[in-house]
Amino acid sequence: MDRFSAWLGEYQLSPEQLALVRIATSASFLLFAGMYHFEWMGEFPPVFFHAYPSFAFFFHRFPPVLVLHLFNFSIPLFAVMLLAGYKTKLASYGFAISFIICYSFAWAFGQINSTILVPLFTFLMAPTGWGDKYSIDAYLDKGLKKNSNNSTFWVNYSAMFIAFAYFTSGFIKIAGGWLSVSSQATYGYLVTNYYVTHRTAILAPFLIHFHSKLFWEAGDYFTAIAEVSPLLTLLYPRYFRLSLFCIATFHILVFLGLNISFGYYPLLLTVFIVDWKRSVIVRRTVNFFDKNVASFFRPGNWYCFVLIYVIYMVVFYARGFSGWLNGYPDEVSISLFITYGLMSIFFIEYITLNGFLFATGKQKEKTL
Repeated sequence: MDRFSAWLGEYQLSPEQLALVRIATSASFLLFAGMYHFEWMGEFPPVFFHAYPSFAFFFHRFPPVLVLHLFNFSIPLFAVMLLAGYKTKLASYGFAISFIICYSFAWAFGQINSTILVPLFTFLMAPTGWGDKYSIDAYLDKGLKKNSNNSTFWVNYSAMFIAFAYFTSGFIKIAGGWLSVSSQATYGYLVTNYYVTHRTAILAPFLIHFHSKLFWEAGDYFTAIAEVSPLLTLLYPRYFRLSLFCIATFHILVFLGLNISFGYYPLLLTVFIVDWKRSVIVRRTVNFFDKNVASFFRPGNWYCFVLIYVIYMVVFYARGFSGWLNGYPDEVSISLFITYGLMSIFFIEYITLNGFLFATGKQKEKTL
């Protein structure tokens, strides 16, 4: 019980810290997620439609192209509202629900991936009050008493959900024979990606000819252990952070070897790696925002957010949905390395502030 109580107190974010999470989440989507478009699904006939239990399960075909174009406009609109902190709770739910609806149809092609983590995280963070600071809402509701006491529950619940999501992926691998020494599943994926989908960039040409059974079997074990460990270490913050860092490192390795990018998902994991009570980086960032950014959300600057949305949509369609850059590295791979670098900085800071990662004994608490 003491450990559970300690875990509940691990992610007690202030309104300012919650606002930083909101701004980072929405800005990352707008900067790096230009690939999220959905109108292409409307061109496929019903024979391709095989919906999993989800919103799409209640339909028998893909939505019309016009409807999907409306989602192309509405999802970035909710993201900009989230960035501005305008009608923050509505924007959070609107972004999450629109995203989930569209991807429920995308999954009807047969592939379910970790994209679901982005909208579900936004959905779970909606009640936390992450729009109470550095936002238009904060200006409009000035003088009203805010209550963000429930933020701890929702942040912890988000950590639990993400941990469980990765656990399901790892568990299915283990149950399906991923760890069998008679085959190397990781190498099998590499061969399929190299010869079938023609992902032949970066380290793939070297790895495809690297026939070390020990190396690839170690890769199988690392993958499975990395994916199940967040749930197993959930109540042990020190090791939970290590497990999330291993997950992000796994994402980097997959990109280098299989040319599959997980985008900016390390950013979501960074939320649970930061030592929010003691982080010097967070403290200085909050001070910077208090002095230089908070005033930006006054009425005279609101047009900037409209301009951001207009520019985003113009670029979004003008580039033909191909991303900000052509070829490697594109915005997806760039976001992966940027967010992984950010995570690494906070992970190193956590180790520095709390002593060696595997130190025994009770660490002395000190709040900056």
